Formats: sequence, structure tokens, C-alpha cells
Amino acid sequence: MQFVTVQIGWMLGTLLVLTVLGVFSYGLFILIAVTGFLTIIKLMTSSTVQPRWRARLCRFVVFGLALAVVVITFRVIQVIAPPAIP
Repeated sequence: MQFVTVQIGWMLGTLLVLTVLGVFSYGLFILIAVTGFLTIIKLMTSSTVQPRWRARLCRFVVFGLALAVVVITFRVIQVIAPPAIP
């Protein structure tokens, strides 16, 4: 339960900071949330004992990384693609 509390706190803090700074976008929010998710997993996992809850996070990690790749791909396409000529 502590993991969920920390993750929700991270995401709410991210949302608050991005909103206050006026730079909120879904892509940026997803990238920061996934980065926080992976960081929290790493910080809350012991190197000697493998907790049961960590094995269940594999699907979420794969989904989060796939979502981050989609966001980055769309952003790269926006930067590289030539502007449309009206």
C-alpha cells in the first residue's frame, strides 16, 4: 500500500507543478509519471529479497514504457516533419 501512496503522491505533485508552471501537456505528464514510477520501483525494492508485489508490476512497467515510447515518437514526428503548406 505504501507503493501506491507514493506513486499517487508523485503523480499529483507532478500535476500540480506542471499546472502551476503553465506547461501541462499529457505527453509531458506521462513521461514524468513513468519516470517516477520506475524510480519508485527501484527505490522501494530490496536487493536481497524479492517481494511478491514486484513480480506483478511487470505488466505495468511494460505498459508504461510503451506509452512513453508512443509519446516520444509523436513528439519526434512533430519536430522532424515538415510543416504543412496551406
